Amino acid sequence: MTLQEYISSISTTRQFELAIRFARLALPLWEAYAAREELTYQDSVVGMKHSVEKELLEHTIDAVESFLANLKSDQEKLLSYSGDFTDPIVALQDGDWELPYGAEKVFYSVHNLLEAALGNEKTVFDEATIYVSINQSIDGLIHEQVMTEEEIRGVLYGE
Repeated sequence: MTLQEYISSISTTRQFELAIRFARLALPLWEAYAAREELTYQDSVVGMKHSVEKELLEHTIDAVESFLANLKSDQEKLLSYSGDFTDPIVALQDGDWELPYGAEKVFYSVHNLLEAALGNEKTVFDEATIYVSINQSIDGLIHEQVMTEEEIRGVLYGE
Protein backbone atom coordinates (compact mmCIF):
# COMPACT_ATOMS: atom_id res chain seq x y z
CA MET A 1 0.00 0.00 0.00
CA THR A 2 1.38 3.39 -0.95
CA LEU A 3 1.48 6.31 1.45
CA GLN A 4 -1.31 7.97 -0.51
CA GLU A 5 -3.49 4.85 -0.29
CA TYR A 6 -2.79 4.51 3.42
CA ILE A 7 -3.65 8.13 4.15
CA SER A 8 -6.90 7.86 2.20
CA SER A 9 -7.84 4.71 4.16
CA ILE A 10 -7.68 6.32 7.62
CA SER A 11 -10.08 8.72 9.29
CA THR A 12 -9.89 12.44 8.65
CA THR A 13 -9.07 12.96 12.32
CA ARG A 14 -6.11 10.57 12.07
CA GLN A 15 -4.99 12.23 8.81
CA PHE A 16 -4.82 15.60 10.57
CA GLU A 17 -3.09 14.07 13.59
CA LEU A 18 -0.40 12.67 11.32
CA ALA A 19 -0.07 15.87 9.31
CA ILE A 20 0.37 17.92 12.49
CA ARG A 21 2.80 15.39 13.97
CA PHE A 22 4.98 15.28 10.86
CA ALA A 23 4.86 19.07 10.48
CA ARG A 24 6.09 19.41 14.06
CA LEU A 25 8.82 16.83 13.45
CA ALA A 26 9.94 18.74 10.33
CA LEU A 27 9.62 22.20 11.89
CA PRO A 28 13.26 22.24 13.13
CA LEU A 29 14.34 22.22 9.46
CA TRP A 30 12.62 25.59 9.06
CA GLU A 31 13.73 26.88 12.45
CA ALA A 32 17.40 26.08 11.80
CA TYR A 33 17.25 27.95 8.50
CA ALA A 34 15.31 30.87 9.98
CA ALA A 35 17.81 31.20 12.81
CA ARG A 36 20.74 31.74 10.47
CA GLU A 37 19.17 33.47 7.44
CA GLU A 38 17.13 36.57 6.85
CA LEU A 39 13.66 35.54 5.69
CA THR A 40 13.33 38.09 2.93
CA TYR A 41 12.97 38.04 -0.82
CA GLN A 42 12.40 40.52 -3.60
CA ASP A 43 9.65 39.89 -6.10
CA SER A 44 10.63 40.16 -9.72
CA VAL A 45 7.40 41.82 -10.85
CA VAL A 46 7.57 45.16 -9.02
CA GLY A 47 10.86 44.72 -7.16
CA MET A 48 9.27 44.98 -3.73
CA LYS A 49 11.08 43.44 -0.79
CA HIS A 50 9.05 41.07 1.39
CA SER A 51 9.75 39.35 4.68
CA VAL A 52 8.36 36.25 6.32
CA GLU A 53 7.89 35.93 10.06
CA LYS A 54 10.16 33.28 11.60
CA GLU A 55 7.30 31.95 13.72
CA LEU A 56 4.76 31.73 10.88
CA LEU A 57 4.99 27.97 10.57
CA GLU A 58 4.89 27.22 14.29
CA HIS A 59 1.99 29.61 14.85
CA THR A 60 0.12 28.14 11.90
CA ILE A 61 0.51 24.57 13.18
CA ASP A 62 -0.68 25.70 16.62
CA ALA A 63 -3.66 27.51 15.09
CA VAL A 64 -4.67 24.50 12.99
CA GLU A 65 -4.41 22.22 16.01
CA SER A 66 -6.51 24.62 18.09
CA PHE A 67 -9.00 25.08 15.27
CA LEU A 68 -9.53 21.34 14.93
CA ALA A 69 -9.76 20.82 18.70
CA ASN A 70 -12.38 23.56 19.05
CA LEU A 71 -14.63 22.15 16.37
CA LYS A 72 -13.68 24.66 13.73
CA SER A 73 -14.13 27.86 15.71
CA ASP A 74 -11.95 30.89 15.00
CA GLN A 75 -11.62 30.37 11.27
CA GLU A 76 -10.61 34.03 10.89
CA LYS A 77 -7.24 33.28 12.47
CA LEU A 78 -6.60 30.54 9.90
CA LEU A 79 -7.63 32.85 7.08
CA SER A 80 -5.18 35.45 8.36
CA TYR A 81 -2.35 32.91 8.32
CA SER A 82 -3.43 31.81 4.87
CA GLY A 83 -2.92 35.38 3.68
CA ASP A 84 0.57 35.36 5.20
CA PHE A 85 1.48 32.42 2.97
CA THR A 86 0.14 33.84 -0.30
CA ASP A 87 3.07 36.00 -1.43
CA PRO A 88 5.83 33.66 -0.21
CA ILE A 89 4.24 30.67 -2.00
CA VAL A 90 4.11 32.66 -5.23
CA ALA A 91 7.70 33.77 -4.70
CA LEU A 92 8.83 30.16 -4.23
CA GLN A 93 6.96 29.06 -7.33
CA ASP A 94 8.32 31.97 -9.39
CA GLY A 95 11.88 31.44 -8.17
CA ASP A 96 11.99 34.82 -6.43
CA TRP A 97 12.66 33.11 -3.11
CA GLU A 98 14.85 30.07 -2.75
CA LEU A 99 14.99 27.92 0.34
CA PRO A 100 17.08 24.87 1.14
CA TYR A 101 15.26 21.63 0.34
CA GLY A 102 14.19 20.73 3.88
CA ALA A 103 13.04 24.23 4.81
CA GLU A 104 11.09 24.51 1.57
CA LYS A 105 9.39 21.15 2.11
CA VAL A 106 8.22 22.05 5.60
CA PHE A 107 7.08 25.49 4.42
CA TYR A 108 4.90 23.89 1.74
CA SER A 109 3.79 21.18 4.17
CA VAL A 110 2.48 23.67 6.72
CA HIS A 111 0.81 25.67 3.98
CA ASN A 112 -0.97 22.55 2.75
CA LEU A 113 -1.94 21.59 6.30
CA LEU A 114 -3.53 25.01 6.64
CA GLU A 115 -5.31 24.67 3.30
CA ALA A 116 -6.69 21.27 4.33
CA ALA A 117 -7.94 22.71 7.64
CA LEU A 118 -9.69 25.46 5.68
CA GLY A 119 -11.56 22.80 3.72
CA ASN A 120 -9.51 22.81 0.53
CA GLU A 121 -9.48 19.04 0.14
CA LYS A 122 -7.71 18.79 -3.23
CA THR A 123 -4.65 20.46 -4.69
CA VAL A 124 -4.55 21.82 -8.22
CA PHE A 125 -3.04 18.45 -9.16
CA ASP A 126 -6.12 16.65 -7.77
CA GLU A 127 -4.28 15.13 -4.83
CA ALA A 128 -5.65 15.15 -1.29
CA THR A 129 -4.18 18.27 0.32
CA ILE A 130 -3.68 16.55 3.67
CA TYR A 131 -1.77 13.72 1.98
CA VAL A 132 0.46 16.25 0.20
CA SER A 133 1.19 17.94 3.53
CA ILE A 134 2.20 14.65 5.15
CA ASN A 135 4.26 13.61 2.14
CA GLN A 136 6.13 16.93 2.03
CA SER A 137 7.07 16.71 5.71
CA ILE A 138 8.21 13.12 5.31
CA ASP A 139 10.21 14.03 2.20
CA GLY A 140 12.02 16.80 4.06
CA LEU A 141 12.69 14.59 7.08
CA ILE A 142 14.14 11.77 4.99
CA HIS A 143 16.08 14.03 2.61
CA GLU A 144 17.71 15.87 5.52
CA GLN A 145 18.33 12.55 7.30
CA VAL A 146 16.40 13.59 10.39
CA MET A 147 14.41 10.35 10.37
CA THR A 148 14.81 6.99 8.70
CA GLU A 149 12.09 5.30 6.69
CA GLU A 150 11.69 2.84 9.54
CA GLU A 151 11.12 5.67 12.01
CA ILE A 152 8.62 7.25 9.61
CA ARG A 153 6.70 3.97 9.40
CA GLY A 154 6.70 3.83 13.20
CA VAL A 155 4.95 7.20 13.34
CA LEU A 156 2.56 6.31 10.53
CA TYR A 157 1.50 2.93 11.82
CA GLY A 158 2.00 3.49 15.54
CA GLU A 159 4.79 0.91 15.76
